[in-house]
Amino acid sequence: VLKDATTFFSRSIPNLATVIPAMDLIDNELTTASLDTSKDLALCVSIGIAKKTANRYYTKTDESDLYRTAMNPKRKLEYFADNDWPSDWIKTAKGIVRDLFDDKYQFEVEEIKSVEPSEAARTSDNMFDNAKQLYSRKRMQLRDELDRYLNSDVKDVDNVIQWWVDHRQQYPSLSRMAFDYLMIP
Repeated sequence: VLKDATTFFSRSIPNLATVIPAMDLIDNELTTASLDTSKDLALCVSIGIAKKTANRYYTKTDESDLYRTAMNPKRKLEYFADNDWPSDWIKTAKGIVRDLFDDKYQFEVEEIKSVEPSEAARTSDNMFDNAKQLYSRKRMQLRDELDRYLNSDVKDVDNVIQWWVDHRQQYPSLSRMAFDYLMIP
């Protein structure tokens, strides 16, 4: 598994979107191998030590908020649920993404929606029936980019960076966040 991981990551520049799934795969493979009773006991113990060492580095990702940014449109937060992460970990991950987005990338987007005068008022000769100042204006907060992105379906994409390039118009602030974090090798 470690040879395969080295070969895989040597073929291209790894990014944060691939680190956690790779670490989970390594952990699963080492767990399975360490429990394999058909293997020599010394080998199982050695594999267990390798797993413990790998997990020591894996837990370092908990000190970094970066991996939780869920910026891979192919996985989003669904990756964590699909891999049986505890719901409180997923909630924490989403909260970290939300806080990061709100603190550094979010800008307020408001849509002004006018309440139009009735048909009778529009055809009236009375100047007050047609006075725009007398009609209320309703502010409606649009769902922000992060909510729209996380609530949309996962996408079948091969190139995550290109996906964000192609969706910069749809997610202007979120795409900046994605570029900032996904470009980290």
